[in-house]
Amino acid sequence: MEHPEVDGIIHASRLTGKDVYAIFDRAVGKLDSTPTRPLEDHPDLPEIFQEYGINLILQTYHT
Repeated sequence: MEHPEVDGIIHASRLTGKDVYAIFDRAVGKLDSTPTRPLEDHPDLPEIFQEYGINLILQTYHT
């Protein structure tokens, strides 16, 4: 069943319980964006990694 009036869905994250937004392609033109920056520059990244037990494994490839 298709619902053209619906532009996305909101559901609770299974990890945090916070709202997660899934936006359908047809809604992209209705959205505004803010400037982006590389994820590694985000000031909360180390705290988030620690909170969720995430470890990075950096690997360098040489050709």
